[in-house]
Amino acid sequence: MGDGGVEVNREDAFERLREARAFAEQIAIDPYGDGAALAGKVAEAVAVAVEAVGALLQPDFPLPLRIKRIGSHSLPLPSYAHEGDAGMDLRLAFDPPKIDWLQPGLGASIEKDIKRVGFYSGFIKVPSGFAVGIPRGYEGCVRPRSGLTAKGIVAHVGTIDSGYTGEIFVVLENRSGSWFTINHGDRIAQLVVSPVARCEIREVEELGASERGSAGFGSTGV
Repeated sequence: MGDGGVEVNREDAFERLREARAFAEQIAIDPYGDGAALAGKVAEAVAVAVEAVGALLQPDFPLPLRIKRIGSHSLPLPSYAHEGDAGMDLRLAFDPPKIDWLQPGLGASIEKDIKRVGFYSGFIKVPSGFAVGIPRGYEGCVRPRSGLTAKGIVAHVGTIDSGYTGEIFVVLENRSGSWFTINHGDRIAQLVVSPVARCEIREVEELGASERGSAGFGSTGV
């Protein structure tokens, strides 16, 4: 319950806001109709939505995240290394059939006996060993780890939609100019879960005036 006694239903927030807008549009169309009843519905829908959005903005209100283990490995669940971290660690779940050499580059190897992948350059796609159920109204974003990036090993950004329930894969690129190896269980990327806005697309003739207008690349100088 929120402070106003309204049950918090976070996934329903945007739907209730749409309902409130629809009721308000009905009042605008027929202001002399059953305005009182419609106004009550607007107030109810907005109250639920505000409570839900308010809960999301509370730093001590954790968002439940369902995680499914893929395969028989014993890797730890994706987790935050420190209090206040935005991303939870993703690790290499060594599984040769799932490793895809998107661009082999100058050299690559899979050492099955010690569960290790090595490559000199190019791109590889590797499994994390987990799938996640991103709540509706959110997205999961695979991002690089700063420590690996500083060594020239970049995890490419990827979006995980709320409707995707398959295993998370990470695309790694070796830009270091030297041989690099990754072992089973090594941290290779991080997963950040964030709220997203789903837009209602409307084609218009004009977008309206702004100070910047169509000024693009380099418009503010170097």
